[in-house]
Amino acid sequence: MGILSLPFFGITYLFILYLKFSFSMSTLLVCALAVNISAWVFQFVGQLIFEKKSPAIFDNLVQPLVLAPYFVLFEIMFVLGYEQDLEKSVNESGKLLRRLLDIRDEQARNWIRVQADFYARTL
Repeated sequence: MGILSLPFFGITYLFILYLKFSFSMSTLLVCALAVNISAWVFQFVGQLIFEKKSPAIFDNLVQPLVLAPYFVLFEIMFVLGYEQDLEKSVNESGKLLRRLLDIRDEQARNWIRVQADFYARTL
């Protein structure tokens, strides 16, 4: 994966050099902060409203800060045709895990209902 990601990081490096020599450092800093803060806001809104779950940063700090760039890189590589068997396997595993988590969540909701009914009857 390292060799395959080299063009991506090379182009990114050249783009950063272009920005560095085209704009002042303070302008770049303000733009970078604005993009970063906007991205975090959209991330939180997307996960809280559309996915209806807490953002991953609350669960594990390593996942969003370290592993997320690799996730994006793999998604780009999969679109470009890299390791299609691996992509299929990852997607199937993800669907299976999602089904298992949905079953677990449904069982937890049922258990809570049973407990609530029990306590309502005993009071």
